[in-house]
Amino acid sequence: SLLLKRQSDDSRIINWLIGLGLFSFFWFLIRFFFPPSQFYVAASVLILDLIALPNYLKEGEFKKLVATCWQLRFPFLIIAPFLPAVFVKASLPPYYSDEMAYHFISPSQLTHLSTWHFDGEFYPNLPQVFDLFFVLIFALTKTYSVVRLFIFTVLTTAILFSFTFLKRTFGRLPAYFFVFSFFSLPQAIVHLATVGFVDVPTYSFMLIGFVLLIEFFLNSNRSSLFMSSIFWGMALGTKYTSLSAFASILPFTTFIVIPKLKLRGLLLPISLIIIFGGYWYLKNLLVYGNPLYPMFGGSSIPFTGSWTTPIDLVNLKDILKELFPQNIFLQLFVLISPIFVLFNRSKKTKIVSLFLITTVILELIILKKFSGFYARYHQHLQLWILLLVSLQLVNRYKYYWQKLFANLAYIVLFLSLVFSY
Repeated sequence: SLLLKRQSDDSRIINWLIGLGLFSFFWFLIRFFFPPSQFYVAASVLILDLIALPNYLKEGEFKKLVATCWQLRFPFLIIAPFLPAVFVKASLPPYYSDEMAYHFISPSQLTHLSTWHFDGEFYPNLPQVFDLFFVLIFALTKTYSVVRLFIFTVLTTAILFSFTFLKRTFGRLPAYFFVFSFFSLPQAIVHLATVGFVDVPTYSFMLIGFVLLIEFFLNSNRSSLFMSSIFWGMALGTKYTSLSAFASILPFTTFIVIPKLKLRGLLLPISLIIIFGGYWYLKNLLVYGNPLYPMFGGSSIPFTGSWTTPIDLVNLKDILKELFPQNIFLQLFVLISPIFVLFNRSKKTKIVSLFLITTVILELIILKKFSGFYARYHQHLQLWILLLVSLQLVNRYKYYWQKLFANLAYIVLFLSLVFSY
């Protein structure tokens, strides 16, 4: 907040994520000289606390944070029933597929951690903003439980921040509906948000960056663009699957941003993207001559495989089923959402809705060419579409029958979500 001069109550809940991104960046640099042992990690935490904590307490930020959390009591109530399962899952040792192979490290590995050595291996050269954070937490706490809790907390923070954005910008109904609909989907969210993968942190960072970008489109507040750059940098620096989403927002974003900032004004957003995650691409460029190494180039092939679903009209039904499982009403509602957008007379929601639709279509085109669809990798599309569906609650229509039809449709949809919740 001090860096970007943005001290609003709405953004306070994501400040800790900005700190997480900076902490990971600092340790990317530190690890060239010192291994992430318990002593060095604890020392770095202590030094940063001595720098930041006095001003934090002086400004009364803790009290302000508590007040902000109290304003979020309704979405907290939606999330609360999941917490017992979260703590059960968090208490488990590594148990799921590739946790130990790719993201978690064993106690033996922990005792042999060293400084950086980039020798061309596959996994050590993938983006690792959150994987490095995993290592730092393991080194400090010697437990996997804290890491699992962090993953769920990152997701919760992203959903809560989206709630505050929707409530402030479009009203209570879209905000409530977005949170409730997400946690009503039968998709084993507790398992997904505690297992030792980085998909959930990636789409959580993307969600925050996405809604901040929408905020910039609506009010031209530069700090929103800068904050958005931070979280897109963290997403890009956590997993390559964020590349398709980032590419899909670039055309519209470029068209909006450049007239407002000019080319010289793009220096800070680009710098923030690099500092908060883009440095992994810069490292690969300097070491291997390829910013996307090892996923594209070298001995590897473009990211695709038999486990992904080809993007075409034949598979559209299956893709909707994966994004919105066991809810035929929501699947149908997604298909007819463009009709609501077409008849909407509210300029603000219509512009944002068209941006959401365009972004989803562009990404599907990109995925069709380079990857294919896989729900765990592309769950952010679920969030983009839920944002679209939520926004249609505040549409304005020319004729009463249009409004009546929309209201009846949302009542049916809401009842289906209540039963699945």
